[in-house]
Amino acid sequence: MLTALDLFQIWCLDLLFFSIYNSFILPIFDYGNVVYDTCSQSDVLLLDSAQTTAAKIITGCIKTTANAAVLNDISLAKLGTRREKQILLYYYKIMFGMASPTLHSLIPKMYKDLSPDMLRNSECPDSFG
Repeated sequence: MLTALDLFQIWCLDLLFFSIYNSFILPIFDYGNVVYDTCSQSDVLLLDSAQTTAAKIITGCIKTTANAAVLNDISLAKLGTRREKQILLYYYKIMFGMASPTLHSLIPKMYKDLSPDMLRNSECPDSFG
């Protein structure tokens, strides 16, 4: 029968492995994900299998455990989902000048900013006169 101390030691070990995964393994998967988002489907499958293998190792699961169950167990999103979030975040930074000014200058102007005419989707004037 497991005592409270045994359960605490198991919980601490799980927490340690999860911290190691978040500190050392996950940043390697996330590094450059904006660039390699255009990779082929076979490369995406290789990256996903590497992530689930690492997740199975830190949770102590056997190889035949379902991948979705492992990722849900440790509350991790698939790499594709993480990549989409990172790309949207990076695009937001580019749009609002939080990234390199060179990247911000590459974004084309919106049509409403280029047209001298009042468009339906532009701001309403202060007076109609």
